Amino acid sequence: MGVLFLRKISRKLFLETGVTFFKTTVEASFPKVGPEPPHPSITENLELITIPAYLNYSIGKHFFIDGGIFVATQFGGEKYFDSQSGIGYNIGVGVKFNHKNFTFYANPFFKRHAWIPFKEKRYHLKLTEGGFQVGVGYQF
Repeated sequence: MGVLFLRKISRKLFLETGVTFFKTTVEASFPKVGPEPPHPSITENLELITIPAYLNYSIGKHFFIDGGIFVATQFGGEKYFDSQSGIGYNIGVGVKFNHKNFTFYANPFFKRHAWIPFKEKRYHLKLTEGGFQVGVGYQF
């Protein structure tokens, strides 16, 4: 959930920025190794606020690719999992349809959090996310 702004750089290229909020539950399970009983799975709530700096390139009238970096701050959820605060990256493709001043879009994406973490740990675990974003835009 969030608010994104696109600023035209050229006829087909836009700078995309804004602020987004991400909330999820992360679960990890561990395989059984040797004669020991398996470790129980662990879950933790994760909340992130991100500020993206993406480039959005239009391909034809209805398609686009977007990608770039984002800065994320994590709130809570650091008991079992490493902090995902830091600089991450995103890449996606999408489809859009314009009607008057409105734009409707769908955008599958791949996102890697804490690519450059603010709190580095040995063997830092980084959240990788595949998702699908839908939205409505308005052109002023």
